[in-house]
Amino acid sequence: MKQAIIGAGDVKGYEVEDMPDEEWPTKSVPASDDACQPLADMVMFSTGTKPKARIARTFGDKKLTAFNFVALLAQEQADAKKGLDGLRTSLDKCEKFDQAEGAFVGVKTQPDPKLGDESLAYHLIEDNDGEEVPRSFTVVRSGSTLVVFSSMNVTGKGKTETPAAIVEAQMAKLEKVAG
Repeated sequence: MKQAIIGAGDVKGYEVEDMPDEEWPTKSVPASDDACQPLADMVMFSTGTKPKARIARTFGDKKLTAFNFVALLAQEQADAKKGLDGLRTSLDKCEKFDQAEGAFVGVKTQPDPKLGDESLAYHLIEDNDGEEVPRSFTVVRSGSTLVVFSSMNVTGKGKTETPAAIVEAQMAKLEKVAG
């Protein structure tokens, strides 16, 4: 997996760090509403199904106010498809939920970015004791790998979309490694 994820040499202008494996839950983190469970899992870069392998990196801007996350989840193809299907269903039924990471409101589907074999995108707002942090997610299935792009701006202002340079570099690298 390490050879398939982008790093500092692939995109310029970001502070890049590996996300330690111990920061990822090994089990699904319960949501306050069952219909929202797939969204709650994706906050932690998970589908609720244990992947064969996983890796994630953080790309922070120079001011460390905007953070972009890239995660790769190698799964059985059926599990990868099921993960995206679960997110689609959840996006149709869920507007807000609570889970261990906090409260999430304003769940809104965004236009399909049309990446990989299938993809989807959405926004939500993390409510930390009244402080709102906008977040965006783009989830792409490429074969049996799920690529998760997530962005947040801790100031609560500005863009929360993953920069195109990060998305393009990651998709190109994954395609190159997959052959």
